[in-house]
Parts: sequence; C-alpha cells; structure tokens
Amino acid sequence: MPGFPPPASPVGRGGAINGRIGDLTSDILQGRKPVSAWADGVATWKADGGDQIRDELEQALADRGDSMV
Repeated sequence: MPGFPPPASPVGRGGAINGRIGDLTSDILQGRKPVSAWADGVATWKADGGDQIRDELEQALADRGDSMV
C-alpha cells in the first residue's frame, strides 16, 4: 500500500517493537519484573529498530515544522 512502510522495515514492525516495550512497562509497574529490566528492554527496543523509528519520527516532525519537545 503506498505511503506505508513495508512490514519488514523497523517502522513497519513498530507495533510489535513498541508492544514489547509496552509489555515490559506494564510488567515493571505491576511488579512482575524489576525496574533493573528497563535498561535491557530499551537496548533491545533500540536494536530492533526503535532508534530508526525515533529518527524517522523526528525527521517527519521537522519536515512539518514541529518537534517532539
């Protein structure tokens, strides 16, 4: 479909990547995992394409004259 990233790209897998960090957040908040698990979870998110997703979001916002901060 035009305008949508291919499912194999990090952006196309964003739902799965973000879902895992969301699950980790819930696990930590509900006491199922220690807070110390956060650093590894973020490192995995970044390695799985999170950095690229963030970069593309920042670029898209910059292109339209907006920012994340």
